[in-house]
Amino acid sequence: ALDAAGVLDRAADADYWLLKEYGGISEAALASAVPLARGLNAYPRGVRVCDTRATGLYLDQAFHPDRVLSDMAAVFAGADSTIYFRPLAR
Repeated sequence: ALDAAGVLDRAADADYWLLKEYGGISEAALASAVPLARGLNAYPRGVRVCDTRATGLYLDQAFHPDRVLSDMAAVFAGADSTIYFRPLAR
């Protein structure tokens, strides 16, 4: 298992980071909670957040995985906002 620093080190060059957060998270809150996030290639423009309080992501993952995969594909194709994911709030 990797700790947070290990994950960030191995995936720092990723173009996108998809985060799931109950209630959403802002750019300032993410930087405060995970200071190493500022070193990510995707930060902040490629970070997308799913507010699990406001979306049916977990239910759809189990019963409609095609919707979730289609949504992720839209993010990777350049969509700014999708059914589940929104840009990191400033």
